[in-house]
Amino acid sequence: MLTNAPSVAPVPTASAPVPTDSAPVSQLAVADALMSLLRDTTTEPRPDIQLEALTLAVSADLPVL
Repeated sequence: MLTNAPSVAPVPTASAPVPTDSAPVSQLAVADALMSLLRDTTTEPRPDIQLEALTLAVSADLPVL
């Protein structure tokens, strides 16, 4: 185990409640909280005309400059 590792504040979730002094947070609970944050992200669609043209050229087997 690393002795100089920075402390990470745990994120409370349904599966990992807020820690108290009598109940320390396990590394698995912290990892689960971080993974839930990654799962909950979304991306916005962004139209890209050049990407669409490249896709059409490749699918039509045309030379791409």
